[in-house]
Parts: sequence; C-alpha cells; structure tokens
Amino acid sequence: MSLNGYLHEIVGKVEKIISSNEAEVSFKWNNTQKIGTLAKDKLQIGCRPVNAKFISDCVHVGSKIKFVCTSPGAATPGGTPLCILRAWRMEEGDIGYPTFGFPNIVRPGLTNAYVTVNEISKKLAILIYKNEEGKEESVLMLASKLYIGKKRVNGSLLQVMTESDYFFCDAVPVIPSTNDQHCSWFAVCVWRGKKPAYYDEKKKAVTFSEITQELAHYPYNLFLFAEGLIMCLLNHENGLLLGEVAPKVFQTVLFSSSICYMGDTNFANTDLRDIFKERDRVRFIAVRAPGNRMVAQWVATYVAPLDPADNADFLVHGMKVQ
Repeated sequence: MSLNGYLHEIVGKVEKIISSNEAEVSFKWNNTQKIGTLAKDKLQIGCRPVNAKFISDCVHVGSKIKFVCTSPGAATPGGTPLCILRAWRMEEGDIGYPTFGFPNIVRPGLTNAYVTVNEISKKLAILIYKNEEGKEESVLMLASKLYIGKKRVNGSLLQVMTESDYFFCDAVPVIPSTNDQHCSWFAVCVWRGKKPAYYDEKKKAVTFSEITQELAHYPYNLFLFAEGLIMCLLNHENGLLLGEVAPKVFQTVLFSSSICYMGDTNFANTDLRDIFKERDRVRFIAVRAPGNRMVAQWVATYVAPLDPADNADFLVHGMKVQ
C-alpha cells in the first residue's frame, strides 16, 4: 500500500539496458504493469553498492531484482517510468535469493512509508504498515519520533493522535520478541506534512557502540536476517559471530552488547561473557560493515539467542562448522 508513500520490496525484471548506467525494469502493481528506471548507483549486490563500469556488467535482460521506488500517483501518469530509489539483485547465489528451506531474507528499511495508527498511549503508539503483499506489519513509535509540520511534538500522543489517523514514517526492522508489543519495525521518524530533516549527516560516530547505533537506525540500509554462531567474545561488550549469509556461505559479523536481547531484555550494561559462550547459536539482523572501518564483513543491529536445545554442533544444509 502506498497512498503516495514509497513502494517497498517490489519484485521486477530487467526489460532492457537503456544506457551504460541505466536499465528499464518492469513490474506489476495493483494488477497493472508498470515501468521503473534503475540507475547503476542505486543497485546493490550482496548488500554492497556495485563497483562496475557499466550496468550491463551487473544485470542483463531478464535479471530479477527487488527494489524501493516512488509511488504511481497523480504526478506519474500511465506511461511515465517510476524512479527506483534502492535495488538489490535477486539471482541464484546472491545474498537474499529465496532458497527452499533456507530462512535468510534481505529487507530494506522503510522510508516514506504510509502508516495508520492502531494503538496509542501517552508515550508510544503502534502503527500499522501494509506491505506490498497486503500483509499488515506493526511499527513501534516513541513519542519523541513524531513531527507535525516539521516540528517535533512535545507532550502526550493522546493529544495529537487518534486511532486510524494516517502518517508517513521511516523505520528499521527489529526482532519482534525483543519488544513487549511484538512489533516488526521501530520508527525513527513519523510525520505529517513536510518531512523533517531528522537525520544529522554531519554527526560522526566514533566508538563501535556509536557506529552500531547509527547503522541500526539508518533506514536507507539493506538489512540481512540470518542465523549464525558465536565465534569469540572480544571483551565484555563486543563479540564476533559467524553468520550463514547464503547457503553454505559464512561471513563474519561484529556485534556489541547494546544490540543483544533475550526476550525483551537488553544486555547493553551486561558483560557479554555472562550471556554467551563460543558456538552458541543466534539469530541476527545485520548491515554491511562501512568501508574498511571494521574487522568483520557485517555489523549486527540485533542479536538474540536461538533455542538452547539447538546449541550443539552447527549443522546447516550439510555443512558443519568445527
């Protein structure tokens, strides 16, 4: 659902290569065939920006992609191509490619998503986002994240919101069991009217904990949902896990205690060595590590243990990690 919000997780197919930097993508929306324009700098493979001279080095006619794009509305009459804002390739072997019996998925953060109010209290609200498959997903919003007319709202949400009100929001994915409301998303900004400039591009994170929080709350990231096992605990607040990012493909994921949960209990102020031991199995959400700043390939934004009964040998699709 869009109502002039962005469309998320649309599946499309490359119809033709327009130029060295652009391709035309076709997809169905509301039972109508639509066309979008994909620029090379908007495409990612394996959750990384592509590093190729030509877009034809990355996709070909028939390539399957998923993407976020502008919404078909009054400003985009019938044949006008829509602008693809973020895209990731979905060919066999790519991270996030659907494989039978393999749980990993890649999802974009929500940006300019249309949401409605479902529940309200003084300090928080639960919003409903209807995805492109028509499934409703819940979004947890704190009062501090609400703007009306580009101004942050102070005071009780009960004074400015009613059930079924509509807003737009940017949100990042979370593990539902880590919050009392069992929401799948956490809103980083909710607004009506003009979108506020809530994200400070000039602010630079310094510590790993700050970098983790910055990445976890940046909705323009692609987020990988996967499972893995603890490799080592570096100190009381940082650790390294081995994640199966694709079938039989394992990569390193750096994590901090600030994003570790058991149920809705956060371990930000707990020694990781009192929670995990090597070879413990976990589920996690992660984003690609920025540049060459990290010792790992990914940075976790959420980590939670799997059932303790599964903390034996890590056996996935016939591959055992010793």
